[in-house]
Amino acid sequence: MNFQLVLIKPEGFDFVEGFREVMEAMQWGLQQLGHDAPIRTNDIAPNIMPIIFGAHHLAATTVSLLPPSSIIYNLEQLMPGYPWYQPQYLEILKRFRVWDGDAQSMEWLHHSGIAPGAIHVPVAYAPPLTRIAARVEQDVDVLFYGIQTERRLQILRALGDAGLNVVALNNVWGRERDNWIARTRVVLNMHQREGGRLEAARLIYLLANGMSVVSEVNDFRAVNPGLAGAFVPASFNEIVSCCRVLASSRGLREYLAQASVAAVNAPHFDARRIVANALAALGSQ
Repeated sequence: MNFQLVLIKPEGFDFVEGFREVMEAMQWGLQQLGHDAPIRTNDIAPNIMPIIFGAHHLAATTVSLLPPSSIIYNLEQLMPGYPWYQPQYLEILKRFRVWDGDAQSMEWLHHSGIAPGAIHVPVAYAPPLTRIAARVEQDVDVLFYGIQTERRLQILRALGDAGLNVVALNNVWGRERDNWIARTRVVLNMHQREGGRLEAARLIYLLANGMSVVSEVNDFRAVNPGLAGAFVPASFNEIVSCCRVLASSRGLREYLAQASVAAVNAPHFDARRIVANALAALGSQ
């Protein structure tokens, strides 16, 4: 069977590039299982099953043109207060088959009746994701990349006030972003809003490259046990102190570099296994 991985990318809105590594891991998994799986942007070839990333950016007029076989891969946090908890996107999830990268989100889709057949397809690891060059001089203490909400800016200012060299990237992706990552002692992951869930799409890529990560965590019970010890979890109020300790401890960073790579190389993160399970579940529907 052939697939196409389709990224919906509005003009001038490069933040959807944050899905790119998730797509590449899925592509590798599909190819390893013998399936053709090109990655496309804003283009769906006829007669090939599309797996769509960024479907929340689809215009209503475009949704009606999607092939009935389409699969929507959801990476958005579906809870009140988050930007894509909107009737238009929920209607898309009702109309098509859904794969969800987050188990809690999938359960909500089931219980709400929005997508009772949604399948949990976790964010996976594939060897091509390990590609950031060997460490250069690390002259950045803390790096953050993503939409700079006031909640996030509050922490970034506090890190600067604590004497740390902080770089915050806005809409920077690909090789340029990776070059900054290579220069960084600690990469920081924060939720957009209070109550957010762990952003696995960002985390897996960083761990695949042996980065030292401090990540905001609200519910420690929801963290995949396979990631225990691979990054530093912190509540919102602990972020600054955790970044300070990690930025100043080379030994701890070296330990995390080994632990993170070992964690994502475990079988349960293998893209081949995750994709095979997803296809089996799809075939049973």
